[in-house]
Order: sequence, then C-alpha cells, then structure tokens
Amino acid sequence: MMFVQTGMNDIDTRCDSYLAWLDAKKRSSTAILQQLSDTRTATEAILAYTAAGPTAIAIVGTAFGFASATFTNITSRLLLEVDQSTVQSVVLTRQKQYREGLQGIIVDNRAAAIYALRSYLRLCMPITIETQTNTTVKLFERGGLPALREARANPMIDPTTVRTATVTTVARPTVIRDVNAPLSRLKVAGPPPGAGRIGRYERDMSQKDMNMVLGVLCVTGQSDLGPADSPARRRLSTFLAANGKTASDTLTRAVFNDILDLRMEGKRGC
Repeated sequence: MMFVQTGMNDIDTRCDSYLAWLDAKKRSSTAILQQLSDTRTATEAILAYTAAGPTAIAIVGTAFGFASATFTNITSRLLLEVDQSTVQSVVLTRQKQYREGLQGIIVDNRAAAIYALRSYLRLCMPITIETQTNTTVKLFERGGLPALREARANPMIDPTTVRTATVTTVARPTVIRDVNAPLSRLKVAGPPPGAGRIGRYERDMSQKDMNMVLGVLCVTGQSDLGPADSPARRRLSTFLAANGKTASDTLTRAVFNDILDLRMEGKRGC
C-alpha cells in the first residue's frame, strides 16, 4: 500500500503539471487569435497605403483568415472549451473519491498495485475528463439530481475493482465422460437418466442434441426416444432405412452422425 500511495503522489504531481499546461494553452489561444487578427489588419492597411491592388489585398486577407481557421480547428476540443475551474473540479473530486474508496482495500500483490495506479492515472486523462463532463450533463438532463447521485455512487473508475490476492477455493463438480464420445458430450454428474434413454451414448448426450434428433424425427412432447420399441424408436429405424442408412432404434455415435448428414440434406422423418 505504501507503493501505491507513493505512486499516486507522483501521479498527482504530473496531473497538476498537465492541468497547469492546459490552463496556459487555453489562455494563449485567445491571444494567438487576436495577434493573427491584428497582424491581418495591419498588413491590409500597409498594402492599401502602398497602393497594392485589390487582388493582392484579398489574397493576404484570405491567407490570414485561413491561418486563424486552421488554428481554431486544431485547438478545438471540448477540454479546451470547458471552463478551467470545471476541469479542476472534475479531476480533483474524482481523485479524492478514489483515494477515499481505496482506503478500505488491502493491496497485497503486484497486479493489484499496478491496476490501482493505472486506474488513478486515468482520472487525469483528457478522454476521461471529457467523458465525465459529457456524462454529467446528459445524466442531469435525463434524470436530474437523483441520476447524478446514482452516478456518484457508482463511478466509472471504481477503486472497489482492485482486489486482493486471496482466492476462494471452489469445489469442482464430478464429470462423467464416455471415452468414445465427442468432447461436446461432457456433462456434470446429476440425477440418473430415465428409462427413455438406452445405451451409454444416449445417456451422455446433451439435451440440445437429443432435441435436435427428435426434431428431425418430428417427435413432439417428449425429451427422449422413450423405452424399447416405442413409436419414436420405430420411427428412427424406419427413417434411417428409408434414406439408405443402417437401420437402428438406438442412438450411437455413428447413428447420430447419420442423422446430422440427413438433416443437412433437408431430410425429415415426418
């Protein structure tokens, strides 16, 4: 935590320097534009006094106008248009809130320390300041003060996302798998299947695959093929034989692959 505190102090120093530079840039923009305007006026007056033609005067005026517009376009950004006191308020308020929220968190590993410092640094980045300003205006327009209170309680950069190295051990569920079945047939141990599933392959099938088979056979209202010699199983055997496949009333991997092929061909057991 001492490392994090030292890092945040260093970030504060850099942030203060950036805000001071931003304020100086905003103040100098007006002076530069005024200087361009004054220079344009003086140049046009000199050209007029020396009996320069109207074309030359127009060209010079256009050039200075283009220079002013170019400077305005380059320096035009929300961060430079917003009042400096607003920018200071956004940054300092969020920094204070972040530091207070971090006090109750134990930073006991390198990854958490780096994440805490990177999050704190983002508070002073231009895009974060602009986003915070825009978000505040939008929230107030849509929900008024209650929306602003909600946003303050759930900040965009939240110190509570910094976690300790403590890991809670979670017991892994027992997995049953047929070594001959595809990996997609893995399932967590649960209650034993009913009598409607015959053979290991059917018992280990996912319900999604079973539903696909039932859909191809046009069997509705049940979750499996049912017991031996059921109508669904007789339909399965008839469907396979009618389409040139080996007849079977029980699903195996080969039978399942045959059904997939027939389904791709648009064949149905209706």
